[in-house]
Amino acid sequence: MRPDKLPADEQVGTRFDALVFDCDGVYAKNSENIAFEVVAEHVNRFIEVRGAGMEYDPVQMMRDYAGKHFTHIQDGVEEDTGIRIPDSMDGEITTDIVKKLKTNTKTDPALRSLIKTFEQGGSAIGMASSSAHARLDAVIHATGTRHILDRKRFDNVVSAADDCDAPKPDPASYLLIAEKLGVDPNRCLTIEDSTSGVKSGVAAGLTVVGYLGADHIDPAQKEAHGKKLMDAGATVLVDSMQEIIDLKPQLEQALTEKLAQNPGLTQTRNIGGAAPTAQPPAPAA
Repeated sequence: MRPDKLPADEQVGTRFDALVFDCDGVYAKNSENIAFEVVAEHVNRFIEVRGAGMEYDPVQMMRDYAGKHFTHIQDGVEEDTGIRIPDSMDGEITTDIVKKLKTNTKTDPALRSLIKTFEQGGSAIGMASSSAHARLDAVIHATGTRHILDRKRFDNVVSAADDCDAPKPDPASYLLIAEKLGVDPNRCLTIEDSTSGVKSGVAAGLTVVGYLGADHIDPAQKEAHGKKLMDAGATVLVDSMQEIIDLKPQLEQALTEKLAQNPGLTQTRNIGGAAPTAQPPAPAA
């Protein structure tokens, strides 16, 4: 059964020191769709001239590989066809994806409101993704949110591919973004749409919200996908970012209980301590 809400409690909860976004499927609702149109085009062209005798459907590739690193695609194609896609194709694909992301990226309608709500509560904002910085920069540019997320000015964007060489489900990207933001990962909230992403956040100690609003999630498979996210360790499932705003008090109360049950988790600040000293400017109204 899907947990539409957490147990309510009137006690004021502990605020999250940071809200960290995954990029593909979360910050950019349709980026996986865009990406796998490009991936399938490149892969099909490469294997066709080598006599593979098959063709990949972009939607099916997206279902199989969304949230995973390029190496997983290489391994899968080699298993299917006996043909190994060269490492160089990753860069070629990324270049074409970036072009499309800059003009075609879509976001959740409540993205800005969610960011503003957490900033007003004293939370830092960050991003941790398995995608390369070129893709992340394209999404940030397309959404007009460089005043919130910028790796050069605020140092609050992490690419597992470029910065850690450890794609999700490895927790390295989440541990690194927490370090950059100067916060305890156990006091951070993140939003993930894939099982590998949820596992990464949970392994790093973050509270993870499972997001079912990504365009790449098949509506007919939403319940099954949600179960996978919960099994991977998500705390709650949502269809929209407005639901996260609505659930914020309950998520904060759950954080209070988590820290109370595990006092050793609080490393950077006492519960209810001061806000981080450096915050990106608030988004324009």
